[in-house]
Amino acid sequence: MIAKISENRVNWRQAFVEVTLIGTGVLIALAVDSWWDEKQERAAEVQYLRSLQTDFQTNQDQLRTRIEVEQRMIDLGKRLHEFVESDHAEFSLSELNALVNGFYTLNSWMPITGTYEEMLGSGRLLYIRNSELRKKLSQYAHLLIRARNVENNSWTNWYFEQSPYLRQHLNMSQFGWIGDYFSDPPFDVDMQVLRSREFHNLVSSWMVARQDITIDYRRIIAAGDEVLDLIGLELDSQ
Repeated sequence: MIAKISENRVNWRQAFVEVTLIGTGVLIALAVDSWWDEKQERAAEVQYLRSLQTDFQTNQDQLRTRIEVEQRMIDLGKRLHEFVESDHAEFSLSELNALVNGFYTLNSWMPITGTYEEMLGSGRLLYIRNSELRKKLSQYAHLLIRARNVENNSWTNWYFEQSPYLRQHLNMSQFGWIGDYFSDPPFDVDMQVLRSREFHNLVSSWMVARQDITIDYRRIIAAGDEVLDLIGLELDSQ
């Protein structure tokens, strides 16, 4: 009887060892999984940082070029003001043609935001552990929205103020679309029309539009430099 009871008795020491081994194995497996996930996320973070760095550097280079273009347009506007306010005999028709051509060069800047938008949409923005960098990326995105609104205002100015007057008085049927410029030969225009107060005001309005855009571009460049500095620090620390 005693022997039978002994056979049914639980070996608690062995059971404890077995449970401990199983628990330790589970913990080790979880730790390995966690370590692997962390390693994968860190590798993804580095890839995203490098992609962001490329996108932002491209944007910075494009913006600096755009600012130069906008400044040239503003300078040409000042020359057109001189034409309006001076004896038109000082300006040849070909010079006026070149001035108007350059002043009304039409295009828009399209920022590269693919990497940031993909991270934002997929939730992988949190792969970037630097909260300050995430904040700067968000601020940059808001500046892009503001710049787009300012550019849209300039297009409204173009289509509802500038283009109707120029199409009427410069006799350019295709004028007003991106890539359409005045022809090289002198155009058919009454120079007195362009020396009017109305044209002077239109030039002023277009110059203000270009200046507003330039101001926003400079803000974006400053914000982009901050983002690039933070990205550089993060990549150096990896």
